[in-house]
Amino acid sequence: MIDKLEQLKRLLWEEWDPIGVNDMPDAEGEYGSYAHQVFQMLNQGKSKADMLAYLEWVETEYIGLGLSGRSRAIVDRIFEIHRSAK
Repeated sequence: MIDKLEQLKRLLWEEWDPIGVNDMPDAEGEYGSYAHQVFQMLNQGKSKADMLAYLEWVETEYIGLGLSGRSRAIVDRIFEIHRSAK
């Protein structure tokens, strides 16, 4: 069984990928720090709205891109992972 943090890393890498690097093997760790933050937010009991705000902040402020449009669906998946991986 893959642990929750690894599932989150995989989700952000495979499905969120706002900078479009998941086809570059050398960049595989690109979203690891974001996955760690998401993991901590889950453990702190943050809401879906908090999580969405964080991912959108990463896209627009930290990375400096426009919104990918994938964050809302990714937040739903994050909480599915959280519920299923105890």
